[in-house]
Amino acid sequence: RPTARRLPAPRRPRHPPVAEARRRALALAGLGLIGIAALVGLDRWLGASLHTQGELRSRVERATLAPDARHVVILGTCLSEQHILLPQLQPALPAGWQVHNLGAAATTPVEWYLAWKNHLPHQRIDALVLAYGRFDLTEPTTPWESETLDLLGAGDLSELIEVSCTTAECGLDLRLQSASALWRYRPILGGVVWHALGLAPPADPKLTRLRVVEGSVRSSADAWDPANPSVAYLERLATQARAAGSTVLFMPLPLRPDPLDAQQQRTHAALDAGVDALVARVGATRMPTPPLDRELFQDEVHLGRDGAVAYTSWLAAELPRHLPAAPAP
Repeated sequence: RPTARRLPAPRRPRHPPVAEARRRALALAGLGLIGIAALVGLDRWLGASLHTQGELRSRVERATLAPDARHVVILGTCLSEQHILLPQLQPALPAGWQVHNLGAAATTPVEWYLAWKNHLPHQRIDALVLAYGRFDLTEPTTPWESETLDLLGAGDLSELIEVSCTTAECGLDLRLQSASALWRYRPILGGVVWHALGLAPPADPKLTRLRVVEGSVRSSADAWDPANPSVAYLERLATQARAAGSTVLFMPLPLRPDPLDAQQQRTHAALDAGVDALVARVGATRMPTPPLDRELFQDEVHLGRDGAVAYTSWLAAELPRHLPAAPAP
């Protein structure tokens, strides 16, 4: 009998090279999408977990501007917050006026402007008082280390980069910090990792001071420099407040009456001249400074409790003279 021929086993179809490459590409794309989604989720979680709202933003949000009252808003640093006692000042204002002291530590005119523009109902503010100590108006701004990024509105980031950056890298870093919590809080995250490992962070300032970005505008607090972002935004704030119909008052806070050497006299004179020129240019008013006894000061710029009472008593008599009159019926 003839032997039956055994047919060869059918071969499994092999994927053509193009199909195999496409399958691998799709798999890699899927993994990439999963990785991106995980990073985005981590970024959002870190932003919600690590972020704490800045003092100025919190004060602005707590301010209640009654619709049937006239309002005077004070912007400044911790000096105005500490030296102006609202329970003593408010009763001295004319009937129908409310005063809101929004002074916040570690802020500059950059943050004041952004708070005014984006978070305050500036059309309802009748008087804006800019209270400042010796170098508060010229203190260099650090958008990376302040609440500047939390106060930004539409279009503000591009303007901030234009004013405060001199290199493309500086602008890119600001955009990344604005967009990503992972990037913004990387120094904090790095510190957490070093601490978890039981190690001290590296002493190299290039590694530990990651928020200090090369390419930012460098300015000195004791010089009136129009290129200083603080000075540029100060003029922008005063100009826009005047355009909105607000009376703008520059209010220098008292300094301890110390003797000044020749260099200090020149520095103070130059700063005063810069402020006076800006005040005249925007149509604002510069208020006087009261003479306070030396023993009322804790240091060169900070008043003690008795000093704050004495200063607020002076302000209660002086401020009403500069408030705008009631509009004609």
